[in-house]
Amino acid sequence: MTTPATRIPSLEEAVREQAALSGRHASLLEAFVAEHPASGLGRALSVWARADSFDEAGLKSRMVTAFELAKAEGPRETSLVYGIFLCALRQDRLAAEHLLRHFADFPADETAALMLHAFGGVTDPDLRRAGAELVERQARLAGPESWLWAQWTAWTRVEQGRTDEGVEAAERALSLFSRAGRAVHALAHADHERGAGPQAVARTDGWLLRNPGASQRP
Repeated sequence: MTTPATRIPSLEEAVREQAALSGRHASLLEAFVAEHPASGLGRALSVWARADSFDEAGLKSRMVTAFELAKAEGPRETSLVYGIFLCALRQDRLAAEHLLRHFADFPADETAALMLHAFGGVTDPDLRRAGAELVERQARLAGPESWLWAQWTAWTRVEQGRTDEGVEAAERALSLFSRAGRAVHALAHADHERGAGPQAVARTDGWLLRNPGASQRP
């Protein structure tokens, strides 16, 4: 009697789960890399998902291996792995500057969008403004059916104090993909700004209940 073959997740599936903040991406990436050990991008994402498990030397050595493998995959993958390396080391300014260059070469890249939080970690107002403009520009390129870019638009606008516009974008993201975690966080932030504290808590708690492994921080 044979048992059914275990389905190997795709890299796109893992990226989607990481973008949704569901907390499911780490196990998916581990399974993907086990099946595709030569994937530099897969390795980099997997190491990043477990970055707190390594000391700095261990993290760097694993990322160097991923970077060397990514060179055989192509310029996009090489650029992505370099950005992931910077994010994993919490080099927010360098990562943000790299993302500006990456998106110029690879517009609306959904994998690169995983790193956009780097702009929130910089203090330079000009660079933060460039990050906000980058999100708006990439969202236009991706089109209205992209939940991933809609949720980033939502988060960016709420952070800018454009609450109503942010809520509209968040609701659009959730209508396209009900587990869009950053959209949930954007709505909670908007609720808080509007003074609807209990509503914000209830909304986030409900989402966490449905996604028990989810990230509580956007």
